[in-house]
Amino acid sequence: MRDEIIQNVCVTNQNFSYNLNNELKRIITLQYELTNDWDLTKLSTGIGSFNSYEKSLVVLHVRDKISAIKTSSQLIDGIKVIIPSIDKTIGTNTIGEITPDCFNLINTYKDMDNKQIIYYNNQLLLISEYPQIYYKRGLQPNFLIFATISTFNINKFLDNMSIHEESNGFICSNSRDMLMGSNGDNEIHYRIKQLIDDNQGKKINLNTRYVKDTYMLTEKIKGKKYLIVYSDTGVEDIKLVRYIPDNVAFGDLNIYSIIMWIFAMVSIFLIIIFSKSLYNTIHEPLKKLVDAFDKIEHIESVVTIEHHRKDEFKYIYDSFNKMSCKLHNLIEQVYKQKILVQKSELKQLQAQINPHFLYNSFIMLKNRIEAEDIEFASEFCSELGSFFMFITRNKKDIVPLKNEVEHAVTYSKIQHARFSNRLTIKLDELPKVFENLLVPKIILQPILENAFEHTLENMEDGGILEMIYEKNDNYLDIIISDNGEIEDDKIIQMENNLNRTDIEVTGMINIHKRLKLIYSEKYGLVLSRSKYGGLKVTIRIPIDGSEVETNV
Repeated sequence: MRDEIIQNVCVTNQNFSYNLNNELKRIITLQYELTNDWDLTKLSTGIGSFNSYEKSLVVLHVRDKISAIKTSSQLIDGIKVIIPSIDKTIGTNTIGEITPDCFNLINTYKDMDNKQIIYYNNQLLLISEYPQIYYKRGLQPNFLIFATISTFNINKFLDNMSIHEESNGFICSNSRDMLMGSNGDNEIHYRIKQLIDDNQGKKINLNTRYVKDTYMLTEKIKGKKYLIVYSDTGVEDIKLVRYIPDNVAFGDLNIYSIIMWIFAMVSIFLIIIFSKSLYNTIHEPLKKLVDAFDKIEHIESVVTIEHHRKDEFKYIYDSFNKMSCKLHNLIEQVYKQKILVQKSELKQLQAQINPHFLYNSFIMLKNRIEAEDIEFASEFCSELGSFFMFITRNKKDIVPLKNEVEHAVTYSKIQHARFSNRLTIKLDELPKVFENLLVPKIILQPILENAFEHTLENMEDGGILEMIYEKNDNYLDIIISDNGEIEDDKIIQMENNLNRTDIEVTGMINIHKRLKLIYSEKYGLVLSRSKYGGLKVTIRIPIDGSEVETNV
């Protein structure tokens, strides 16, 4: 309803703007037609010779024509023709010599920016001169015709467009510093004009082709709120403005607004009561259930929920308590003993990158580049890239044995590049039948790394590292042997440490536990003395790996 009222006010204001536009343009057109009058031309240019009687007849003839223009419009207060060559002013009421005020208008008119419509001595003047080109050349025209539109006539026009008794209006122009209005408060008028000059207001689309634009805004002036509507008349930058007190324009809408606010507050109060009731009945029991699930998620002790009301949640809570007890027992047997250990140790092992290995690899690469051994450096970079790509890019915990062996071979090649003059590496080719056998990720490289770090790295020459495959009935042995110096007691101690839980978990112990968790107790690592006199590590895995995915 508020928008509809604003729309109606804007349409009314725009219609009157259209009428004002037509009236002003009609007056200007009549003036322009009068500039072509032959009698006026003869008077102003002195064409022909007149005696006093003939001259008087011509003057009266011109006065009759401008009187006809005046009577054709309610806006015109008077029309004058100023003819400097004969020092005459012909008006609708008087004929006489040019007054000082008219001389002042002639002299200042040539310097004005807006010559056709000017605001002069609190009056709106519509002016036509002949010929127009004279002022551009710095010459005085033969005559000037100006129609005077007084504030009184503008007020009569504005009174006709009043929608309410308390509404007022005015016309204004920024370029002319003009404000002509009805009997309203001048302070309010000037404040509204300032807002208009600052381009305040929201444009209202009314789809009218005659009047350019109509705008609306509300402003509090002198403690009172007003609805302000103004339209571009289409004549220069003259705007027609109408303002109405907000309470007058919208009347009982403010009362409806209060009623709606009361209704809204009552509704909010009822919603709060209903929400509180709903919260106590449904949300709070559900929250209690969610909190209980959260405790179970964080592997706390047995979680139970007490509920004394006999409703639907009583049945749910009882079922939850039973489930919680069973789940707790299952966690004790499986999760804490196997899954937690497996996940934490696996992530820890995958995150290990030996800084010493990385440092030595880049030092060697630097030396070979400085020696301009480009072929070796290129191949070494490729091997090093493959090594780290396998560690960082493959997020799966279970991989085909072929990929695991390729990673181990890559690592061996990198190490052999460092110790090529004092180390022999023998790596058997993996039988094709075992290439797709699924195994835990990174179980070979840590065994090889252990051999390099603790035995082979300290040997000056003659080092041997071997990796072979032996197939048995139900399992495959991957055997890694070296010829490093190690005592029997050390081998026995390492063998015993594989199954202990009270010591720090190293890479070899980690691999042994993972194999047992994924397969069964009969698989894992076996340590013994190698045929070369060093340490022999046997990695035993089942040939049938169908249960690997399920166990993981």
